[in-house]
Amino acid sequence: MDQPTTQAEAKQIFVTSQGRSVSVFTQAEDIIGRPRIAKQLKRGGATITRDPKDADIILVNEDSDAGKTFIRVWSNDGGKVVLRYQWVTACVAAEKMLKEADNNWGGHMTHDDGTAINDEDELSDTEQKSALRPTLSLLSCANSVARSPLPTPRPSKSPANPTSSASRPRVPVPAIDASASNAATHAGLQLDANGSTSQDPEAQARLIAAIGDIYARDPSAEAQAYASKFQNIPPKLFTLEDVQMASPLIEPSVSAKVRGKQRDVSVASRATSRDSANSQPPPSPVKSVASPAPPGQLFITKKGEPLKFFVQVGHIKRVDLVNSIKKNGGRIEANLADADYAILYSNAVTKPRDYQSLLTSAMSSGVPAVNGRFVADSIKAGKLLKCKEYKFAPLEKRRRQSSVPSPSDSEDEPLSQVVAKKAKTAASHSPTIPTKPAKAAKPKPAASTSKATAKPASKPPSGTKKVSPDAVPMAHPHASGRVAFRYTEDEMTTAMEEAYKLYCSDENASSTMLATLLHKKYPHHTMRSWVTQISQVKRSEFEDARKRGSIQCRKRKWKEQEQAKASRAASTPSVGDASRPSSVVPQPTPPPPLPVRQAPKVPTTEEDLETFANFLAFEGGDRYDQGDSIGPYAALSNLAPWRSAQNWLEFWTQHSEQITALYLPKAEEADQRERERREKEETMVAELDISLGDKARNY
Repeated sequence: MDQPTTQAEAKQIFVTSQGRSVSVFTQAEDIIGRPRIAKQLKRGGATITRDPKDADIILVNEDSDAGKTFIRVWSNDGGKVVLRYQWVTACVAAEKMLKEADNNWGGHMTHDDGTAINDEDELSDTEQKSALRPTLSLLSCANSVARSPLPTPRPSKSPANPTSSASRPRVPVPAIDASASNAATHAGLQLDANGSTSQDPEAQARLIAAIGDIYARDPSAEAQAYASKFQNIPPKLFTLEDVQMASPLIEPSVSAKVRGKQRDVSVASRATSRDSANSQPPPSPVKSVASPAPPGQLFITKKGEPLKFFVQVGHIKRVDLVNSIKKNGGRIEANLADADYAILYSNAVTKPRDYQSLLTSAMSSGVPAVNGRFVADSIKAGKLLKCKEYKFAPLEKRRRQSSVPSPSDSEDEPLSQVVAKKAKTAASHSPTIPTKPAKAAKPKPAASTSKATAKPASKPPSGTKKVSPDAVPMAHPHASGRVAFRYTEDEMTTAMEEAYKLYCSDENASSTMLATLLHKKYPHHTMRSWVTQISQVKRSEFEDARKRGSIQCRKRKWKEQEQAKASRAASTPSVGDASRPSSVVPQPTPPPPLPVRQAPKVPTTEEDLETFANFLAFEGGDRYDQGDSIGPYAALSNLAPWRSAQNWLEFWTQHSEQITALYLPKAEEADQRERERREKEETMVAELDISLGDKARNY
């Protein structure tokens, strides 16, 4: 039982009734949407051929000159049909192949209007090669008039036999004018009184070359019979291919090489008869392949190969350039390194960096990078111009702009600043510390140095170390002209202590604030260098100092809160005092001492719940392992005393659900604070990098 036809098989409309695929040739240019039409043909079962000789259907644009040439050449061929390219869309819409019975191929049949074709020389290589009717052998044309029943005789050195010569039909040849005679004379042919030539093969070759010149001037189908007038020249009727291939002295034209019209033809026999020199008016010939190379073959090498051009995708006139290059024999190359010329566009709107990268690649590959005027001017001049005037200049080397830290970013300082600072330090014998940290974060090098020398040396704070010229580490010069100061162990130890102190006083302090503080303490290290040390080089150490300092800061704040609560509770009158008679005036008593672990006798379960939840959310209590039954309770005992239970473990056992309910929203709040702090820090670091980078470029 036959299986049902699938959807893919139902779309095979471009097949014959016998199931054979229809061969289709499409015009190379001037067809709108040619790739889409080719896909529709392949999807419908058709076979795309590159040669119209092998095609059943030829699709053209009848409004173009190339399309008119196809119609004129192939419309009279009984085995082929020349249709408009819209026929494919009509077939797909009708879901069947429209044939001659379907309103004459769906109304898309073409006809030769007989008008002159102007742009035959502008056709591309493929169209010039394919639009021409295949050159018929002139020997077959002569045989259609009269065929010899005898086989072709073998070459012989015997003299000509008049009887055999008379038995062959005579083919008229065109009369040779004075210019043709001169061509034969220049070719070195010396005719005797009987019309015979020398037996020298070289002379015969020159004769054949002269006949080729005659044929180029008057490409008549009967001109080849002229060779039979001479002795030892084969009676075979000469075609243009015979003349070109038989002469080793004349180099074929470049266009003939490209189109592949030469064929190796061997001489089958030698002539023993003489034909008449009478000629008839030649018929209108098809365009000769031996004609001079048209202007469209401009971008062709001496070896007959097309020049390869790479055209930048973002070029504003890319379509026009590609068409001009193809029409003049060139070829578009997708890989820049394989091209002969690279046509670039420096003002591309889309992807402007492509020009820079392509120009760099062209320079490294040795491919000339030219602008589009090179193609237009070469076509206008009719020859390939020198590309020197059209080349792009090499890109200027720019200063390195990178956010990645380097040894110079983290350690170096401009040499001029270092020398100036050393000179000022030697003059004042004491370092200068900026009094305003906010303005010292972004100083101008020259202004800050001059202002620092104008102010008298101030006494450094007691909490900071005095930096003397002897304490400045040894400078290490770099090849870039800048001086690097290595970070010593003492400097890093002091930096960690300063970071710990800063975070103890303010747990939300940013890295920029810390870098400003350290730059004030050690001004020989730049602000950007300190930022690099904090955020990248020594990040783990500074993060550890931040954690320890933040814990101490929160402990201090908690103690302050507890002391405030205790003082408020002590100032409130107790229950016993409220029951006394109003006539008794209480004597003022001094406030009781406020020890850390002293708490009111009244149990405060709510405060213990709040303390336990804060410990889990903000003090790192949720980071302990679940199996640890000692660590978290010991840490909480050191942080705050318990009030309503014997110890924190017992309190957790009694109120675990209530503590968990309070802990969850506080944990989210803690995470939100941490994210905001990090975002703020990253924003400040990025702004600082941008400002420092701008100052470095201006410097």
